[in-house]
Order: sequence, then C-alpha cells, then structure tokens
Amino acid sequence: MSHNTTIKNPDLKDKNALVKALKEMFGKKNVEVHDKPVRIQGYSTTSQAEIVVRKPTMGGYGDLGFQRQTDGSWLTIMDDLDTHKVYNKDNGNKNLNNRYARQVALQRLRKMAMSVKEETDHKGRVVIEATIYG
Repeated sequence: MSHNTTIKNPDLKDKNALVKALKEMFGKKNVEVHDKPVRIQGYSTTSQAEIVVRKPTMGGYGDLGFQRQTDGSWLTIMDDLDTHKVYNKDNGNKNLNNRYARQVALQRLRKMAMSVKEETDHKGRVVIEATIYG
C-alpha cells in the first residue's frame, strides 16, 4: 500500500541550491517556497513541508516536500511510489542529488569570482570549467 516516506539526506543544506535544482526538474512556477511549513498530501496521508512540488506537477501519487531539520538539512517527504522520479540513480544528471551538487558547485565557484563555463559531454555528463582571472 502506498504511504509517505521520508529520506534523510544530511548533504542537502543549501536552500537556494535545492530550490534551483527542483526548478530545473519541475519548472520555475511549480516549486513553492514557504516561510512556515504548509500541508502536503500523500496518497493517503498528510504531512508538512516548507518547499513543495504538488502532485499534478510530479505526475505521481502525492506531493513532494522538503522539511527543514534542526541540523540545517532538508528531509524529503514523498509517496514511496514516487521516489524513482526524484532519486533514481539511473537518471544521471536528471536526479535531484546530481542537480543539487551542480548548483552548489556553481554557487561556490561564482562566489570565488571565477568565470564558469558549463557543457554536457558526449556521454551526457555535465562538465564545469572554472577559470580565475588575476
């Protein structure tokens, strides 16, 4: 039977990178960011989260939510039947963890005042080239 599941990912700490990665996956208008937790709906359960992608966008069994934890990380809350849409390792660069890591890398490089060039190689891998001027 379908139910909400939680995925602890202590590496998801940068809210801006997480939101940008989700917007790449689901579209800019489809990611809700709230100051306080709002209700999210699973197939047969409810929960609360500050960052939300609604069920119609997911095309799945329930909403996708991210709830801020006391250690600063974001807990993923989603229907167990939808996990493959977000965390499937076979999705390569389409997987949330890969998109999040890319966003964190880009933010850090730009913060260091580097020129950043991004491209996709012949195998579909994202290649980031950073150059420092000085």
